[in-house]
Amino acid sequence: MTAKLLFSRDGQMAREFGTLVHALFEDIEWIEDFNIDKADQRWKLLPGWTAEVLEDAIGHTTSCLKSPSVRTALKRPTPLSECWREKRFEILLNKEWLSGTFDRVTIERNMMGKVVKATVLDFKTDRVKTPESIKNAVEKYQPQLETYRQVLQRMLGVPANKIRLCLLFTRIGEVVEIS
Repeated sequence: MTAKLLFSRDGQMAREFGTLVHALFEDIEWIEDFNIDKADQRWKLLPGWTAEVLEDAIGHTTSCLKSPSVRTALKRPTPLSECWREKRFEILLNKEWLSGTFDRVTIERNMMGKVVKATVLDFKTDRVKTPESIKNAVEKYQPQLETYRQVLQRMLGVPANKIRLCLLFTRIGEVVEIS
């Protein structure tokens, strides 16, 4: 994003839109327990957003939730699964202090309560459409998600190969696993 776009009205609306889409997705723990009609009524009453951004983000999110791959990504994988939504973290990693927020992490535990695997799902509102633009976006965000893997590995004590990294492109309703 250029400085011109970043500080423009369009840039501000894009940031608001992205923030709101994240907030709407945060409302969903497990898709099978989620009632879109009730959520839609709640979402329309959210304070602090312009009507234009609110309407756009709700329509966008509702449309995205119709995608089979998105619905699968938001399902509870096992009865013992746990879901983190917009979970903040601060950690010392490789002698560097990191602060961040996981959009969504699904944690799967065995019968003893031990973490056996996890999935990071990062929401992206980018305007991707073509296979080439998706590939470019994946390359752009891969370092961010690899860092999330390292952080989660430390937090949960689970091997790196047990942590899936996925991008959810909300505009096209597609989930892309990056590793």
